[in-house]
Amino acid sequence: MEGQEGIDIVTVVVLGSLGMLTLVSFIIVFIVLYQKRMLAHKATLQENENIYQRQLLDASVEIAERERQKIATNIHDDVGLILSSIKLNFSRLKINLNNKEIAEELLLNNANLLDETITTIRSISHDLMPQALVKMGYVRGIKELCNQVNSASLIKAHLFSDDGIKVTLHKKDELQLYRLVKEVCNNIIKHAKAS
Repeated sequence: MEGQEGIDIVTVVVLGSLGMLTLVSFIIVFIVLYQKRMLAHKATLQENENIYQRQLLDASVEIAERERQKIATNIHDDVGLILSSIKLNFSRLKINLNNKEIAEELLLNNANLLDETITTIRSISHDLMPQALVKMGYVRGIKELCNQVNSASLIKAHLFSDDGIKVTLHKKDELQLYRLVKEVCNNIIKHAKAS
């Protein structure tokens, strides 16, 4: 009997050890699979973040390119035309120096054209770095943009914000967001047929 009990105890110990070994093996396999799944999930999240960052960069580059194009067009069309007119007036003035009446008219015309050029350059400068944004911050700058939209179109723009909440952004981010909002407003006015 003692031999039988010894065999039964050994069998129980061996089976228990095998069971524990199997259980530990399952736990190790589970942990390894879980870690692989977590790493795959983390890699997917990182890839999605990279895609999102690329899309943001592409949108930012596109907006910057549109702004450059707009500035180039404004300078070429508005300032270039006015300066060409001033140059022609000076050529006419050189020819008509003896005619005081024509000379005064050309000088007055050039003074008016120079005033118009200064106004146009100031407008382009404000497009590059909006003074409302620089002086008053993002929220006040957007409110000023809404006022500009309201005065320049049939569309009424309103900004609802809680003045008690202070939003602090980096100046670069404020400028990018401001330009994005301005581009959206321009697109709405030009293309959306909004009322």
